[in-house]
Amino acid sequence: MEYQALLSINIQPLSTRAWLFDNQNGQFGILAGVSQATEMESAQAGEDLDSRVVALLQRLELESGHKLLDTERNLILRPYDEAQGVRKAALTLGIGRPLRTVLLAVSPTYSLDALRRLSGMLGLEVVLELSSQDDLNATAQLMALLQTDADLFLIAGGTNDGASRPLRAAIENLRILCSTQPRVVHPQVVFLGNEALGLFAAKELDIGANFHIGPNIQPEIDREDLLAGWQALSGAYQRLMQAQLPGLAALEKRLGVKTLPAQMAGARILRLIEAINPAGKGVLNLDLGSEEISLAAARHGHYMGLKLPGRPKTEFARDLVKQSALAVEQNEAALYMLDQIVHPGLKPATVQDMALDLAWQRLRIMQALQAAATAIPDFEYQAREGLVGAYEPIILSGESLDGIPSQAETMLMALDGIRPHGITTIVLDQEGLLYALGGLAAEEPMLAAQMLDAGIFENLGTVVNVTGAAFPGRSLLKLEVDQGEGHLREQIEVKPGALRRIEISPEAPGRLYLAPQSQADVGMGQPGLGGWLRVSGGNLGVIVDARGRPLRLPGDARAITEKRQEWLWELGA
Repeated sequence: MEYQALLSINIQPLSTRAWLFDNQNGQFGILAGVSQATEMESAQAGEDLDSRVVALLQRLELESGHKLLDTERNLILRPYDEAQGVRKAALTLGIGRPLRTVLLAVSPTYSLDALRRLSGMLGLEVVLELSSQDDLNATAQLMALLQTDADLFLIAGGTNDGASRPLRAAIENLRILCSTQPRVVHPQVVFLGNEALGLFAAKELDIGANFHIGPNIQPEIDREDLLAGWQALSGAYQRLMQAQLPGLAALEKRLGVKTLPAQMAGARILRLIEAINPAGKGVLNLDLGSEEISLAAARHGHYMGLKLPGRPKTEFARDLVKQSALAVEQNEAALYMLDQIVHPGLKPATVQDMALDLAWQRLRIMQALQAAATAIPDFEYQAREGLVGAYEPIILSGESLDGIPSQAETMLMALDGIRPHGITTIVLDQEGLLYALGGLAAEEPMLAAQMLDAGIFENLGTVVNVTGAAFPGRSLLKLEVDQGEGHLREQIEVKPGALRRIEISPEAPGRLYLAPQSQADVGMGQPGLGGWLRVSGGNLGVIVDARGRPLRLPGDARAITEKRQEWLWELGA
């Protein structure tokens, strides 16, 4: 049997996964997938990273019956039609210490803001920001640069063929720093500014492969393209990760690949989903990692992303009590937070721990959405209202989802944290396939397209969010449920404050007719506007959320937990 195999490996703080895809008769599918614990401390030190991935690939060989490694344990790279090895491989990385980064820009209003958004996508640790409007002479600027001990310098600013003098001065100071600073690992410089200055910067700095140049991320005063700089930035990222994780360079050589940040891989798939979305809505991904949370979205052809530390703090204990589905004391919540600080990624051991963990995930989601609204002008979110932009699907992923007892609890956590707008679908990517497909998307676009079309993510359910006021004594929304021949049409009324689950067979899509009250909005264009909606039930069917915005909760902590238990019961927990 001939295979057209593709291999993708993703390394995250708690787990490392390897996927083998193959193409038979023109259709891609998953041949096999395996995972193992990453052992973060060893990975951060670079110890055993290479040999551990080799062991994982040997397991993948056994699982798939497909030979991957030669006698030297190097990946077999074969032409398109060979029956062993793979045609292409990808390695995506979600571990590593945040890179200490300096932002150098012409304008604090335009180019510096753009660099902040670009660095936010990768969770870079910004240790210094400098722009042409800072009141620093050349000597003071150089001293500030020398004190940063930075891994990475990002330079942007100046529209193409625009003013270049401020950038020239910054580049000259950077030349002095690069030639005099005693560092074991040479800092990387990424230039994404006025393209006319690119050759000058390369010649002036004279740092060879430590200099990376990409297109201007702000070629015109009113146009920004952050993704244009990712290829140059990924080159710098790879060199710094090789230095930070000594086993990584050997692994890359063994696989014949260059490391790609997981966020960059995921961005490729989100843009693809958004481009083929028949509803014209955006797509949103929330990755709840063990120590970080990543938010990424594509909407109206524009990509947005933000990666944030997700470490708990004991001062969140009061908010945790309010979000818990079980009644807990504030000191118990503080102890839970302390355990998470000391042991990141610690899995809940009791029912109370699980309730607190789900409460913590709600808080993390809200914090990430608020941070995105602050940093990204086009991200439509309000603290009281939740999402005000339309996104479908909303993809939940990340290691913090592992171990949640029921999908009803996952759904309620998502609804409470995100508070979506209108009609959307909540899907799960607990296996990290978003990154696996994204790592290979540039080499084989049909892989991602076919796998998405086949429904690679787990459909948790369709959500109809209805907001607005109802006239006294009247329902906020009336629904008619049509599940086809053999089923009676069901009439349902939804009152304000209600959370209702409607069971729809996952195997047979159904239809809903939505008839909102004149002041009620279900996301079909304007309040009072409804119509037929074709739905695929997903695991939980259709969830109608009429609890209001902001979310209406009782005033007493114990009453809040009782209300959450009531909602969980409605969702089938």
